[in-house]
Amino acid sequence: MWKTILFTTLVSFFLGVFTTLYTQRYAPEFKLRQKKNTSYDYLVQLADSYAKRYHIPSPLFRAVIKVESNWNISAISSQGAVGLGQLMLSAADDCGLSAHERYNPEKNLKCSAWHLARHKRNWKSWRNALYAYNWGHGNLSRKGKHNAPRETRRYADMILKKWQKAQSNA
Repeated sequence: MWKTILFTTLVSFFLGVFTTLYTQRYAPEFKLRQKKNTSYDYLVQLADSYAKRYHIPSPLFRAVIKVESNWNISAISSQGAVGLGQLMLSAADDCGLSAHERYNPEKNLKCSAWHLARHKRNWKSWRNALYAYNWGHGNLSRKGKHNAPRETRRYADMILKKWQKAQSNA
């Protein structure tokens, strides 16, 4: 009898440890969704604060997030981009984020704003910054803005139109 109780106790203990370790290592987004405030209003306030920190017009940064993920913290693209700002692994790495930290809404927004601001500094215009954000800095450097794919041009046009509309409504 005592062997059965001991066995059951040990199995329960190890299952609990395994579940905790698995969740922390392989499914951090589940843990984040459980504990973080991810309401739309909170995410917009957070996006606005990072936009201000990195000198990005708030309506422009909001438009980027709207187009990239539609404010879905769990968004994953077919190319492997993750989160609100649709960060690729290389972009997250530039910010010092690990692959699973891209699921953290705060870190994702901060890194996305930092990247957009960096592209603006490098490329001098918001249109070119959006090209670099979407198509990649390296592609824009090597191939030039006039050779940007149609998808990237549409992406920038859509965001700039949303920004312009937000400005006219303000």
